[in-house]
Parts: sequence; structure tokens; C-alpha cells
Amino acid sequence: IVDDPNPFFNDIFIHSKYNLKKADKVITSSNIHKQGVSLGYPKLDKFVSTYKKLKKETNNIIFITSSFAGVFKKINPLILNDNFIKETLELFTSNQIFFRPHPNIKKHKKVLEIVKELNVYKNFNYDDNPSYLKTFRESKVFISDRLGSSSYTYSFATLKPVIFYIPKYKQYMEYFKDNFFTKNMKII
Repeated sequence: IVDDPNPFFNDIFIHSKYNLKKADKVITSSNIHKQGVSLGYPKLDKFVSTYKKLKKETNNIIFITSSFAGVFKKINPLILNDNFIKETLELFTSNQIFFRPHPNIKKHKKVLEIVKELNVYKNFNYDDNPSYLKTFRESKVFISDRLGSSSYTYSFATLKPVIFYIPKYKQYMEYFKDNFFTKNMKII
């Protein structure tokens, strides 16, 4: 870098301390007169700090659903296969099961039908709270129908397992074949 490409700003925002150190070397060795500022990953940073202070050991299981409709039907695969949730409720009766649909679909007719049907189970909980922090910190495992950011936030912050439930695996993998997470996903 020879000249300061934009003399109209003072800072360069970088997403991690590691990358900030690398950027500082470039900034220092070039003709750029800027300061690097590490922003971090705010969603994860907030959750990690909150989780460390307030974590609570429970046997709760969370089902998180996405709003993805692409290659499936008009709603996601976990919702379409509500038997999976029923079977989990019946198999793990000593666990509280929290069903947390994506905010974009929590009032969807199919979601509300399933909630009504599953409310007969004593261990079923419908979680439509705007904040996910309490539910995440009070859980043992996270089950999701796709590789969304919440799955990674949960696993990185809590160091607890995430199970991906993908019934139409071949279609899913074809649709997301160029996605970083799909390329690095391992089936067990």
C-alpha cells in the first residue's frame, strides 16, 4: 500500500484481535495514517460474557428452527416433521424440551398448530421470548434444522453440542454445496 486510500476517515475496523495485529503490521509499514480498531463479534462476545456469569446446568434440550424455505416446502424441515419433536418429548420425559422457532415464523399457522398439539406434553415449552440468552444458557444440547449462525454462537459460547437435523440431506447439501459450513460438515 503506497498512499492513504481515503484521507477522510481515522479508523479501520477489524473483526478480531488476531486480524488487528496483522492489519497493524500493514498499517505501520505503509503510508496509511489510520488506527486499527477491533470490534470482535458482538453477538458472540455478549453471549460468552453473559453465559460465563449466569450459566446454569440443566437437562434442557432446545429445538431451534430456521425460516429457510428454499429446497424444501414453504417451511423448514424440523417443523414439517413434528413427529421428530414428539418422539423426542416421549423419549426424554425427564428433560424439558424448548421449541424455539425463528422469529420470522413463530406466528406461522403450522408453527402454532404444532405448539397447540405439543402443549399436552408436560415437558414441552414454547419459547417465543425475543432474547435467546436465557434459553441458551439453561440448556444441555441444541438441535437445529440447518447450519445457521445461532448454532455456532451456541456451540462456541457454551462448548456444548449441536445436533443438526437435516432429513433431506442430499437436497440440502446440493443447495448449499458452496457454503463454507456445508463443505466442512461431518456426518456421524
